[in-house]
Amino acid sequence: MADLNRLIVLGAAGDLATRFLLPALADAMQAGKLSNPLHIVGAARAEWDTDEYRKHSDHDIAENAPDVEQSVRQQLIEHLTYVQADATDPDALRQTFTDEPALVYLALPPAIYRDCIQALHDAGLPEGSRIIIEKPFGEDLESARELNQFLQQRFPEEAIYRIDHFTAMQSVETIPAIRFANRILQPVWNREYIDQVEIIFEDVSIPTGRAGYYDSAGALKDMIQNHLLQVLCMLAMEPPQDLQGESLRDAKVQLLKSIRTWTTDEASEMSYRARYSAGTINGESVPAYVDEDGVDPENRTETFAKVQLAIDNDRWSGVPFLIRTGKGQAYRRRVANIVFKPQEDGPYPTHMIETPNALQLHMLPDSLQVRMLLNRPDDPLQLRTVNLGIDLPEEPIPAHGKLILDALQGDKSRFIRDDEAEESWRAVQPFLDAWSEQRTPLHEYPAGAQVEVDP
Repeated sequence: MADLNRLIVLGAAGDLATRFLLPALADAMQAGKLSNPLHIVGAARAEWDTDEYRKHSDHDIAENAPDVEQSVRQQLIEHLTYVQADATDPDALRQTFTDEPALVYLALPPAIYRDCIQALHDAGLPEGSRIIIEKPFGEDLESARELNQFLQQRFPEEAIYRIDHFTAMQSVETIPAIRFANRILQPVWNREYIDQVEIIFEDVSIPTGRAGYYDSAGALKDMIQNHLLQVLCMLAMEPPQDLQGESLRDAKVQLLKSIRTWTTDEASEMSYRARYSAGTINGESVPAYVDEDGVDPENRTETFAKVQLAIDNDRWSGVPFLIRTGKGQAYRRRVANIVFKPQEDGPYPTHMIETPNALQLHMLPDSLQVRMLLNRPDDPLQLRTVNLGIDLPEEPIPAHGKLILDALQGDKSRFIRDDEAEESWRAVQPFLDAWSEQRTPLHEYPAGAQVEVDP
């Protein structure tokens, strides 16, 4: 598949483009991954010209990618042009095209995806072009299926790149290497030795300016349905033949299809939801979530969600997978925690083992820790818990940058396939149904308090 050297960013004045996409491309250029000139066309409704767009972009890159050298930043900016265009207007979009195929990034609100896709089709997007679509891909299982059908009636599947930047995060990509390249772990990575798996992704606050979007999604849709199910796939999938092409994507879909579909009553019992009230974080007063700008209290949006999943296959039958995520927490915590079963025989009695062995993969900052038991130095017959850890090196290119490079080269390994998008929604649909029917209470917790609950 031919490499592309033209990138069209629809929604170029928005938060995603200014805070993540252009800075990530600048990092990629500094790392030597954009050796060939990449012509970038920014398109938005803002009344800018190319000079104004370049000035804004220079500031955005300097602020969000401060380690990029000025000369590199200037080199990237010289390849920027701007077109004032409504992303749902075919005539306006034609101004961004040439006869050559391009990579079109929809850095847009999900509400206008369909209108934009139709406009790209009607405008005659050059053959061989590719389209990156941001998450969320749909709002539930039914809408994801409808969006897939809508897309595939207008563009071939090979042109569609559903993005989830967690697939390119170093800590997530480290998981297959830990599992499949280390002989000492392969024999114990199953239900016989593992007691439970926890995926925890908690933050102190909602990023500035995102409360309006978050209020339409909530913790379950914003994090669990996409990002954290990607982490689950890496932790639980069967070994793929390789980590490129369709083999990896096949393994993820196979795993997602193995997730049990709870009944609505079961989903209610296997989940917990809550939103934060006024509190204190790091010594600063925080208003209740319902008092944030852009929030409608009637939406009953959760800022904390915890769900339990079951995987019905030979490797994982009977092992609970606990996924939790939330905002307004006491501190930032991002970890995949694989807890091993206690030793049932041996010279140390079970009652002496207060904390079982665990492998912990921390994200942001990236590190790997193994929790082990050693004897106490003052009494060799007593046990103590120790953590052995290593910090992973900082990535030179952020996840968004790596994925744009992949799409330019036509590599879909780290992108979401149509059936994967639907299976991800199927896994969480019972929780959505139970919550929409108010079968699961909406609890509250003070901002800054650590939520502790066992669904």
